[in-house]
Amino acid sequence: MSAAAPGGFLVLPLPREDGGSDPETEQGSGEEGQLERLLLCGAVLGLTLMCVAMLRKWIAGGVCRCSVRLDGKTVLITGANTGIGKETSRDLARRGARVVMACRDLTRAEQAAEEIRRSTGNGNVAIRHLDLASLYSVRQFAKDFLDSEDRLDVLINNAGVMMCPKSLTEDGFETQLAVNHLGHFLLTNLLLPKLKSSAHSRVVTVSSIAHRGGHIDFDDLFFSRKPYSSLQSYKQSKLANILFTRELARRLRGSGVSSFCLHPGVIFTELGRHFQSSFPVLGLLLIPPSLLLMKTPAQGSQTTVYCAVTPGLEELSGRYFSDCAEKKVAPEGRDDEVARRLWEESARLVCGSTPVDHPCGSSPVVLLLWFFSCGSSPVDLLLWFFSCGSSPVVLLLWFFSCGSSPVVLLLWIFSCGSSPVDHPCGSSSVVGSWTSGLTHFNESNIWSHPDHSEPDYTDPDQGSQTSYYTGALSVGALWGCRGAAEPAGSPEEEEEEEEE
Repeated sequence: MSAAAPGGFLVLPLPREDGGSDPETEQGSGEEGQLERLLLCGAVLGLTLMCVAMLRKWIAGGVCRCSVRLDGKTVLITGANTGIGKETSRDLARRGARVVMACRDLTRAEQAAEEIRRSTGNGNVAIRHLDLASLYSVRQFAKDFLDSEDRLDVLINNAGVMMCPKSLTEDGFETQLAVNHLGHFLLTNLLLPKLKSSAHSRVVTVSSIAHRGGHIDFDDLFFSRKPYSSLQSYKQSKLANILFTRELARRLRGSGVSSFCLHPGVIFTELGRHFQSSFPVLGLLLIPPSLLLMKTPAQGSQTTVYCAVTPGLEELSGRYFSDCAEKKVAPEGRDDEVARRLWEESARLVCGSTPVDHPCGSSPVVLLLWFFSCGSSPVDLLLWFFSCGSSPVVLLLWFFSCGSSPVVLLLWIFSCGSSPVDHPCGSSSVVGSWTSGLTHFNESNIWSHPDHSEPDYTDPDQGSQTSYYTGALSVGALWGCRGAAEPAGSPEEEEEEEEE
């Protein structure tokens, strides 16, 4: 140790002959260096954690802070057994809604539904089978839903596939466009009567920022002639979601049904499973940064919930949202003419079996039969139809695609007791109970699949009722003709007639 000399001076030790240094001095400097390194590492770690937290908060985006309850409301969500669909179901169930989860895999759907029931305490969570790749499945689902559910307040078109290898559905459609757009297009139209009767109601369609750069190739929608690109096909389907929402809002203006679309964000879900299977090594390498840089399913569901529950959004019907705020859609998503053309092409592809295929919102078959039943000439019909901007070819294709006898359709139309009223376009159409009649019409009409029809089959238990039904339809036809010529009675008189 060094000693203090007289006068307060510090006496330094003499250097050692072997050239070494004092062990105590060396130990002290080592401890100080170690402490400095620990402090530096702590500062770097703290700064890193702070940056990660800020990055995660920024990536999470907006949060739906609306606390509105949905007691007594019914919400239908497609693809609800996993990902953002599952988290959306959980959020809406927590708000008290009756949640119907429409899924292809019922086993996984039941597991997800049971988990949601336990975590929310809401036992009113149901599952139903729906395969959006099959138009027959969509029709069957819609029929069962309309028959069993009293109302539909929110329809969330959430299910989708992403960048899958090229394949065709049983209807001959390319899978991504079929599942992401055509299936939801048909489903939405078939459920519109229930949505309208439950107004104010909403249709929420999950799109993607991938719609930017997308293109609707009407000459080759299914990549039949050009080389298939899973990315371009996905972009086309997401752009179709945007245009569908825009056109749906235009057609439903004033009906009490609003339409919204959204980008949920870049989310780490099973949606990218086809990408991982195509590039397994790259997929594994991307998992760690994906966990850091992508939203969780719960975060990704926030904009969907926002569009479904936030009051006062009706004025923004047809708009595009992201991070719980309205965002500007890409230029290709603002073309009203392309949106109209896509609607008509989609209606043609799904066999025109929807009640709003016609630009005026009425069934072409109803209009056709009513025109002729009132003694109007075919020229009058064609002139009116052209004035609406529709092609008579579309009407004729739709009429013959039903596969039903025109006489049966005519008798059924009049048996509904509908009467002609002024049509919004300046002509007339049959309204009133035709939508409910369409819902419960015989199985050879819009609910049937071309491959499942059996025209030669006769149910022995129902054979004796044929004459009864024919007679009832004939009486209904006469009554309908009378109703078309006479003014409708009061509601009280109508109720008395029904009781008699």
